[in-house]
Amino acid sequence: HKDRFLSFEFASLDFVAPKKLKYRYMLEGFEEGWNEVDAGQRIISYTNVPSGTYTLKILGTNSDGIWSRTPTMIAIEVRPPFWQTFWFKLVIVAAIMLIFLSILRVRTQMLTNQKRVLEQEVEERTRDLKEANSMLEQKQEEIVKQSEKIARQRDNLSEQNKVLEEQKNEIQLMAERLHESDQMKLKFFTNISHEFRTPLTLIMGPTEKLMRQNDFGDSPKIKRELELIYRNERRLFKLINQLLEVRRVETGNLKLEVARDDLIAYLQGIYELFLPYAEKKEIDFQFMTDLSGLEIYFDADKVEKIFYNLLSNAFKHTPKRGKVVLETGISVHKGQEMVRITVSDTGPGIPEEHLTHIFDRFFQITNKHRSGKISSGIGLSLSRDLVERHYGEIQVQSDGQSGTTFHVFIPLSEACYQPGEIMEPAEGEYSMEYINSMIEIYDYFVDDPHGAPLVGEDLFRILVVEDNLDMQKYLYNELSESYNVLLAQDGEEGIEISRQNLPDLILSDIMMPGMDGLEFCKHLKSEELTSHIPIILVTAKSGKENEIVGFELGIDDYITKPFDADVLKLKIRNILESRKQIALKFFSASNYIPDNIKINQIDQGFLEKFVKLVEDNIDDSELSGDMIACELGMSKGNLYKKLKTLTGMTVNIFVRSIRLKVAARMLRQGRYNISEVAYAVGFNNPKYFSTCFSEMFSMAPKEYMRSAG
Repeated sequence: HKDRFLSFEFASLDFVAPKKLKYRYMLEGFEEGWNEVDAGQRIISYTNVPSGTYTLKILGTNSDGIWSRTPTMIAIEVRPPFWQTFWFKLVIVAAIMLIFLSILRVRTQMLTNQKRVLEQEVEERTRDLKEANSMLEQKQEEIVKQSEKIARQRDNLSEQNKVLEEQKNEIQLMAERLHESDQMKLKFFTNISHEFRTPLTLIMGPTEKLMRQNDFGDSPKIKRELELIYRNERRLFKLINQLLEVRRVETGNLKLEVARDDLIAYLQGIYELFLPYAEKKEIDFQFMTDLSGLEIYFDADKVEKIFYNLLSNAFKHTPKRGKVVLETGISVHKGQEMVRITVSDTGPGIPEEHLTHIFDRFFQITNKHRSGKISSGIGLSLSRDLVERHYGEIQVQSDGQSGTTFHVFIPLSEACYQPGEIMEPAEGEYSMEYINSMIEIYDYFVDDPHGAPLVGEDLFRILVVEDNLDMQKYLYNELSESYNVLLAQDGEEGIEISRQNLPDLILSDIMMPGMDGLEFCKHLKSEELTSHIPIILVTAKSGKENEIVGFELGIDDYITKPFDADVLKLKIRNILESRKQIALKFFSASNYIPDNIKINQIDQGFLEKFVKLVEDNIDDSELSGDMIACELGMSKGNLYKKLKTLTGMTVNIFVRSIRLKVAARMLRQGRYNISEVAYAVGFNNPKYFSTCFSEMFSMAPKEYMRSAG
């Protein structure tokens, strides 16, 4: 089938006149007529002959032009390509049928699978529907039950509402009774305050007289004690007056008496009264105003009390080198033109959760970071009442971290005051007796008790931690004749002084701002450097809870205010004497740390580390206090003080006692002679070893060996 081009060459056997010869040819089956050519064209060519069977017929003439009767024939077969063969077509048909059948089978299988999946889905859906129907039935049942339950609850709620209504009535009745009770208590305290004023006046009068009539040249201590009495009389008088003022507010008997005057000049006077106080506390106190003067109606007595409370509060909670600002200006507040007086400080601020209660009566802030004295909780409440009595308002701002600001708003117009509240202006200047009598100066110590204590090698050193400076001075005066006294105003300062000086005993108040007494004790007892120091806590509360906590922390004793100074001195002496007895037990005990003494775990650990360090270097005659202090991570001075307090011995004597006790153990074993033992425990001279051994054990080493053998 590849030979699609056919070519034939033919010739006649007539040689007479070959050029006259003619030829006819025909490829039967490919063409229908004869083709005639002359003698010069004896080659026949066919192209693109399709497959099939053909016959090539050729006729010729002689030289006379007569055609032959019978053609010469050649049978030709052009075979088709394999793809045109019957078998190939049969195979193709078979393949097509096979593919069709396969597709049909796959399709049938897919339909079967789809049918099966569909049936499964139908079954699952049917099952889900049955379950959903079942759940719906259950929910219907639950809804019915809940409806019944709600109906019962509605009935119960109706009954509870009745009960709540009854309880509400009872609560209202109880609130009324509580208010009556509070009023009765306040009335009682007011009556007591009135009763206090008479004996207090009788005390203050003679005290003032004694202070005026004597120069106390030979007895400065008596003068200091009289000043202490007088200052605390004034403080008590202030609290009584505040309580009476509160009572007048509660009963509506606080009369407002406003007069027209220059408020700026009045505030300038208050500012100047507080300036010496600010200088003593090393506080930057500023008075800021854009107003040269401002004549309005105000009650001078009540304004004085308002700003005494606000300013004393600001100074109380502002640290050294802090800042307090008194500032005035005009502003529109709640649609009314008012004077705004601002008192701001740079103290620790008021926590946000306390801001809404800061003006509540008897409310005290428990923020441990606030410094200064613990207040009665009356001053700010009274200030608010006095401001509101002026038809004004007081506001407070603080983020609890960077200071507090109080804004006082007082109306400029006299129209807000009742006719009976407006008075004629007073003649002369205001005396401001309230501030003059109430302002407290804390720098009372003439001899600077924070300076060097009384010098004496044999005097024990006592640290007094007390935030109330009058109480601090009292304790200093009582104890300084017998002890070296150090002073601290709060727990943080007490910790620093304790670390630097390692006192023999600490006397600390519990109720202190910032770090209280219990926290202070916890810090000291948890540090190896200070854990050995005995502590006496002073408390104003008689409850046992604080005492239990304190004893768990490891304090040695409590004393409750008010206390007898002689009882306190006796407690101190007994504790210090007990330390001496512990020292004697250390010296006489056969083991390094006596079993019958009570010391805390930190001190026990310190002594065990000390003993192990000496044992590990027992043969080193050069072992010194400097080396031991370095190994234990403390200064030589602190090591000597701590060891002296715990054992009553110096470092060298305690090291020597350990060497001698190790030597005694070796002598009892009987395996070494006296010289070998002496050198083994760090003595360079056996004779000196024998002398020291005899002093400690009251017998010579030889006698000790015989008695042990």
